[in-house]
Amino acid sequence: MKIGNGNEPDGNVNLLEDQSRLERLKKGLVPCIRETRELPGGYAFLISGYPTAISTMVQLLSLEDPSCRLFRISLGETTDDNAAWVHFTGHSCVKEFLRSQLVND
Repeated sequence: MKIGNGNEPDGNVNLLEDQSRLERLKKGLVPCIRETRELPGGYAFLISGYPTAISTMVQLLSLEDPSCRLFRISLGETTDDNAAWVHFTGHSCVKEFLRSQLVND
């Protein structure tokens, strides 16, 4: 049995759109990351232009599996040149997602 009225977007199209959006977000965010520190439940990033970059990171995390969308953000020290330490922590899947997308090992 088919659910819906036939006008719903194709799941494959949505997946491709999400992947494209993920790549655009990463492209804009990676140059803003000056330094990365591993934390027990996530990562801390020293981010330039932090107000905008935090918003971009939240958008990036929103593309992760819905079960991993529960995370904590805390703002650490800020610098005189508009950078700040931003801590993202949560379930282990949050840390894995951040590692796969933003951390250069």
